[in-house]
Amino acid sequence: MILIILYLCINIYHTSRNILQNEAQIALLKQVLNKPLCVAHQKTIHRLRRLTKDLTYVRMSVDRDVAMARIIDSHYDNLRKLLREIEFITSTTVDEDGRKRFTDEEAKESQVVCPEVYKGSIHGYPFYTKGFETQDCSVKRDIKELVTLIFDEVVLTTATGVENNTFIQSSRVEQLLTFIENVYRLFPGIRVNIVLGKKWNQRELEAIKNKLGQNNLRTKVFIYSLKTNGFNKGKLLQSIINRIKTEYTLIAPRLTNFTNDSNFERLVRILSTRKNTLFAGGSFRNLTGHWSHGCLQTQLKNYTLSYKAGYYHSLSECLVCDNIQGPFLAKTFVLRDIGFGLSGGHGIFRDLFLRVKDRYSSSHPGLDHGETAVVTCPDVMFHTQNSPARDEELVNFANKHNIKKIVEADGTIRWFGCRRGLKYRDGEKCPLKSGLAVPPCCLENIADAIKFVMEQCGRNNITCELQEGTLLGAVKLNKVLPWERDADITFLTEDFPKLVKIKDVFTGQGYAIHDIRKCYK
Repeated sequence: MILIILYLCINIYHTSRNILQNEAQIALLKQVLNKPLCVAHQKTIHRLRRLTKDLTYVRMSVDRDVAMARIIDSHYDNLRKLLREIEFITSTTVDEDGRKRFTDEEAKESQVVCPEVYKGSIHGYPFYTKGFETQDCSVKRDIKELVTLIFDEVVLTTATGVENNTFIQSSRVEQLLTFIENVYRLFPGIRVNIVLGKKWNQRELEAIKNKLGQNNLRTKVFIYSLKTNGFNKGKLLQSIINRIKTEYTLIAPRLTNFTNDSNFERLVRILSTRKNTLFAGGSFRNLTGHWSHGCLQTQLKNYTLSYKAGYYHSLSECLVCDNIQGPFLAKTFVLRDIGFGLSGGHGIFRDLFLRVKDRYSSSHPGLDHGETAVVTCPDVMFHTQNSPARDEELVNFANKHNIKKIVEADGTIRWFGCRRGLKYRDGEKCPLKSGLAVPPCCLENIADAIKFVMEQCGRNNITCELQEGTLLGAVKLNKVLPWERDADITFLTEDFPKLVKIKDVFTGQGYAIHDIRKCYK
């Protein structure tokens, strides 16, 4: 029994060290635990917040290991409790009854839209928007004075609700005009920018503009075509944003319909009451009726960009995110400042939110998330039909951020860079740079080579064995060691003629065989 308890203690100790990652973080926890909470400094609190945030990233990477996930959750909960106690004792914004007062950086009453009041869970049933009701107030401003709309490639559908790219010209023009009429029925006078894809021709554009002129919308609705404009999508969107004068801008890719489910007041209320909230999105529903909240967490580490659906924190019934999959409302000055820095039309929003996270990472304190850059509000619904990008369409995005591997939220893996067998492969060899980190594409290439060699050894009755670091990685990690740059495989000397006979098999797969016996003579 004593041995079992000792084993468990040692195991928990080593696990904790792995999670906390380094001696400095362990010393930080000991420092806080050994001192009264009331003397904790703001610097210590900030470092603990960073540690809490780091634990959330570790938690993302061990979802399949239930035991490890439970351990991390336990550490995370303990850290949050510790932080709450420290902040409660040291904070000057806590009332006598224990409730935290709002500061200037936190939510205030909006000065541009009226507040909402909760009326109960059955209020407004059976419609999508229910429970809340907007009150009348004196500060309300018209949405057309606050928001400019950018529709990126409106998706037109057949009568059965299926996306169709083979419309006759007159039908396609009429459907787009109907879409615009729906927008103006809900928001009269609002400024609209529509970016059309390359399949629209000049005759259709002229027909649309003529119809808009007849309806006195020529000065309110602006039509742009990627085919005739001469800009790529990123530059076109930036040129549009630079001319926008409203405080907020809605960017909505591939909308199929426009309804009052898109509650702009809700999104404006979030952005106008929180100084450091810069982007607010909503959930989205596709043509088959499936919907998603569109909130993704991202982690860029060791040349790998990982997306994970879900959230760890929320504010005002909105989810704190790193990336928004669907349409979003943003503060115009932020879009103008950050810009769309990616050429081409694919990956521009991935690039945008990755740069937003990098620039405004200090807005994620790791506890309250009262100041967070990106949120999505599931009670705001957009109707969209996303079109998944092909791997080769994301090459510019991957190259810009030196990404060799993308793990999508659904588990799909996209390879870039030095991965063998890709038509859009970048470079013939893996980089031999100083440091321990090896791109995952290089590790996969090594793994493929090991598997191929061992497979050929088995087929040709050749005794081959893994050795050194290759064997260590296979036994301990079931993969190549993360810092490995070569593979160690041994064979019996008497089997060397057999390897020479199958030389063409290796060269046929793109591998080179070198006989180095002459070097030792």
